[in-house]
Amino acid sequence: AAQAHERGLALTPGDIGQLMNLGNARRAQDRLDDALACYARALAHAPNLAGAHVNIGIVKRAQGERAAATEHLRRATELEPTLAPAWINLGKVLTETGDMAAALPVLERAAELAPDDADIWYRLGAARWTAADATAAIEAFDRAIALRPGFAAAHNNRGFVLYENDRLSDAVGAYEAALEAEPGFADALVNLGNVRREQGRLEDALALYARALDGDPRSVQASSNIALTIHALPGVGPDEIRARHAAWEARHGLAFRERWPTHENDRDPDRRLKVGLVSADFGFHPVGYFTIGFVESHDRAAIELTCYCGRPPDAMTERFKRAAEHWVDTQTLSDAALAARILDDGIDVLFDLSGHTTNHRLLTFAAKPAPVQISWSGYPGTTGLAAMDHLVCDPRHVGGGEEAHHTEHLIRLPDSFVSYAPPAGAPAVGPLPARANGFVTFGCFSNPAKINEPLLVRWATVMRDQPASRLVMVYRHLDHPSNRERILGVLAAIGIDAARVDIHGKRPPEHFLAGYNAIDIALDTHPYSGGATTCEALWMGVPVLTLPGRTFASRHALSLLTAAGMTEFVATDADDYLARVSALAGDLDRLAELRAGLRARMAASALCDAAKFTTDLEAEIRRVWRIWCAD
Repeated sequence: AAQAHERGLALTPGDIGQLMNLGNARRAQDRLDDALACYARALAHAPNLAGAHVNIGIVKRAQGERAAATEHLRRATELEPTLAPAWINLGKVLTETGDMAAALPVLERAAELAPDDADIWYRLGAARWTAADATAAIEAFDRAIALRPGFAAAHNNRGFVLYENDRLSDAVGAYEAALEAEPGFADALVNLGNVRREQGRLEDALALYARALDGDPRSVQASSNIALTIHALPGVGPDEIRARHAAWEARHGLAFRERWPTHENDRDPDRRLKVGLVSADFGFHPVGYFTIGFVESHDRAAIELTCYCGRPPDAMTERFKRAAEHWVDTQTLSDAALAARILDDGIDVLFDLSGHTTNHRLLTFAAKPAPVQISWSGYPGTTGLAAMDHLVCDPRHVGGGEEAHHTEHLIRLPDSFVSYAPPAGAPAVGPLPARANGFVTFGCFSNPAKINEPLLVRWATVMRDQPASRLVMVYRHLDHPSNRERILGVLAAIGIDAARVDIHGKRPPEHFLAGYNAIDIALDTHPYSGGATTCEALWMGVPVLTLPGRTFASRHALSLLTAAGMTEFVATDADDYLARVSALAGDLDRLAELRAGLRARMAASALCDAAKFTTDLEAEIRRVWRIWCAD
């Protein structure tokens, strides 16, 4: 075809149809520059030829030049407003750049012009979901599936929207439909695994993540979910945790090492440092409450702080934005583009606040965009990355002789690895419920993934020792039938009547903390201990009983309680745990006294002393910077 069109153009050099057809042939041969040359010649003869602009936009998109593609495609929509391919391809480019706000009206128009295009409805569903219109998003995915029943990606995204709207059973059906259409579809396997994790079925979740890796060995999300989930699995020790994280590095991080840049940062050990924080959790999130104190208290003369933020803003996000010298919205940046930006910004010390949690940027860190890289706050232990130089912890999280469980060098802060900023507007602490009820109410407001059978057996033993006591549990998805059945089933097997257990799902933030006014004693989870949940309970006057284990994740409450000066709530073994719970439950005067004073004790403790914490962390930042300068 190309040869025929070339012969035709030799006879009629300005034939627009021949130029367009030759360009299309060259594009089909993947000779993109030759295709562009043909379309450009066509435009030279006919500047208002919308089809030429569309084709140039398609080629520019294929070459990764999305700005140029957008320009040509927009021009095509102006020249010929009913030209469906112009709107379709413009919508595709805009969704790929992450500009969903701009993509939404374009895709709506494309769907009007091409109502039988399943791909457009699929992309429109994603844009509608980004605009927080879940109902319209599901409708768009349903249209895509009706047009193409085996559209695995549409089933998968439909499942994600259902999951985010707390329709777990419907989400499972959507993911299973995606897997029926495409059995090795890694994203659907990961998402189904996430549901199983939310149902406390950790072994099933791990098996699904492993299947996802079989189907797509490059699935970073599957590898990271394995690393994260293993912390909550009973009986797993620190050696296995390190091995799982080393597997992530071998699979995903190793290839970056030979491409690490040579950092030319000024090796002055005492100069003002450029420090970066990377997170998708600068907001109303545990990481937000644990790091805002440092950001607001940092010494601006010693540190120039840049926050690289990957989330839509809320009121807490605005606090971070005001406190940092520089703010970079990373939501539309790829991992590689973010690494390039950090390198270009000349960051000296870069903090990761996510680890292997949702929306992490570990591939950015694997590329080593900063000479000193530190994991802090958002993850329970080692990341496994060779590019991560240090890990912030404290002597409770990682004891002496336990350094080998982590690939990073340890930064042990004296009091706690974080500083807690209590939530503004927290409700007042209410009176002790047991006084009015005539019985003690235990509580746990933790993720169902942290609630396992051995833990429930321990709680059942506690309740059996306190025959009139009740247990209240609150968390998103906790009230799903699958979670209710497994929790009540374990408790019933130990003789605890379901009538003594109240299980609630997601509550609005303003009601979540107020829920502690119905709780006398909070029971920590194990082996994944509570972080922010521990702090929230204490702030609401509720003591938290914990039994630390051998892993970083099992020692969160130990660390926080120690920093708060409340080690009387830390048990040394299972028998001591039961004894401490029994002693508290049997002494209402002591419980009432604690309830009245815990908030003040906590506020005056090292845990909430942001100024001291910041001084300690800044000293460690300077110390590790000097090590790099001298190396």
